[in-house]
Amino acid sequence: MQVLRSFLTAGCLCAAGAAGAATVTSNVQASFSVDNQSIFGSGGASDFGASVGVGNSSSTFQFSASTGASTGTVDSEAAVNVRATFDNVSTLGTTHNLRLSFAGASASFETALGAFIDVSATVRTPAIAVPFAPDIPAVSLTLPLVDEDYSLDTDASDNTYFLGQVLSDSDSVSLPGAGAGVGIAVSANPNVDQSSSLMIDAFKATLTATHAVSGTTLTQIVDLTGGMLDFGFDYGEAGDWNLALTDATLDNSFDSDFGLSATFAGGATIGVGCGNPASDSDNSILCLFDAGISTTTGTANVLPIDPFALNYGSIASLNLGSVTVSNAPSAVPLPATAWLLMLGIGGLGAMRRRKPA
Repeated sequence: MQVLRSFLTAGCLCAAGAAGAATVTSNVQASFSVDNQSIFGSGGASDFGASVGVGNSSSTFQFSASTGASTGTVDSEAAVNVRATFDNVSTLGTTHNLRLSFAGASASFETALGAFIDVSATVRTPAIAVPFAPDIPAVSLTLPLVDEDYSLDTDASDNTYFLGQVLSDSDSVSLPGAGAGVGIAVSANPNVDQSSSLMIDAFKATLTATHAVSGTTLTQIVDLTGGMLDFGFDYGEAGDWNLALTDATLDNSFDSDFGLSATFAGGATIGVGCGNPASDSDNSILCLFDAGISTTTGTANVLPIDPFALNYGSIASLNLGSVTVSNAPSAVPLPATAWLLMLGIGGLGAMRRRKPA
């Protein structure tokens, strides 16, 4: 009977036939970049501009500050690491499972703005009647305070970036200026600030399985926001199938906000001993007129556009590896001689039981 057991064991091993699968781990990196994309979104430099001011045409002091831009660009680089895990063999009629997981990322951006600012002040003093002397006529004097070019730059980077994280930076510039005339002194300190941010929401691609000979293609949509995703392919043909991520893109949102504000101050006096122009309490009898101002404006939105997507483009293909698909194994029939052998062994056993002691 030991011979029979050995024979049956050998037959089972022959019927098993199929080789064991090995688990494959494939790591790929999708690298993206943006060069010199307009910071003004779908518009141009003409979309960048704002003014702030104090006073009007009838005010003693009228200040105006305005800004505009000539150039503005943003550069960015991003890389997403994806890990694929799957068995390198499969059989027809079964589902071949594949897992994609987020394996880290890096992201950076850098902006450059070239702009200009103009600030002026108009001071108006009234006509004054002077006893026993000629009247002092009304005066309207406009003084340029600031006329300068300036630049703003923001940049941020993170080599341990995770999808959905906000990367941000800010910059600002202050451009003081002053002017004076007879009995007149005015000053301005305009400020322009920039705040930029980038958020990459998701890595998107198409998971593609292509038969190496026939070219048959199976696809599934990948929308990876972190963590992992599981997929299953039911292959309809035996042979080698090549696995890849195709048409890879990044969902993202970039925003750069600019604000303009200014602090204005001025004083105008006619006469002698006027003291502080903003106060009448310290004026001497010889002070015929004085007026003063010191104020800070609110902040004007210089670039009123919505956040927009950076044009990272797409990556045509990232190879993940291949899987070999075989036909389902069939039962291996015992040869005819095996039945004769088993019958003979059974007969010998019966003869031994009948043999007298």
